[in-house]
Amino acid sequence: PHWYPALSGSAHGAKQAPLTTEVNLDADPIPPFDGVQLVRHQKQGKVVVEYRPDEDELYINGKKVVPWLSEEQLAGKVITGKDLQLKALKNNPLNATFADWLYEHQEYVPKRWSRKVWYFWGSEWSDSDGHRWVRCLGWDGARWGRGCYWLDSDWRGNGPSASLAS
Repeated sequence: PHWYPALSGSAHGAKQAPLTTEVNLDADPIPPFDGVQLVRHQKQGKVVVEYRPDEDELYINGKKVVPWLSEEQLAGKVITGKDLQLKALKNNPLNATFADWLYEHQEYVPKRWSRKVWYFWGSEWSDSDGHRWVRCLGWDGARWGRGCYWLDSDWRGNGPSASLAS
C-alpha cells in the first residue's frame, strides 16, 4: 500500500480551531475497579481545557500539560511506585478526574501522547488489602484505554506523569 501524509488544516492551509471546554476537576474520579476506596484526591477546581491541534498541545487554564519523569526514570533506572509518588506529587500532577474526562473526550488528547502510558498522580485508591493504585491512560493502537497501576510495582522511564508546567 501507499501511504499519504496527513493534511493539516484545510486545503488552503487555514489553522485548525482549538477545542475548548470547562471541566470540574473537583469531582470524584471513577474507581478503577470494584472494592477500592479513594484515599487521596487533589481537587483542582473548575478549569478551562484547551487542545490546540496546530501545536498538538493540551492546556489547562493556559498552562501546558507536560510529561514529567523523575531523574531515575530519565536515567533508565527502575524506581518503586511509592518512591516515585513522593517525587511526582511535587511536580503539579493532574488528578484522575482529568484522566477520566480525557478518556471520554479523546479528541482532546494530543496525538504525540500515543507512544506512552500517562499517569495521573493527583488521585490514589486503596484496595481491601491495603495496596495503593494510581490511574493511567494508555494507547492500544486504536483508542485510549483507562487503567491503574499498583504503587508496589517497579516503574520505568516510559510512563510520565501528566503534569502542569510551572
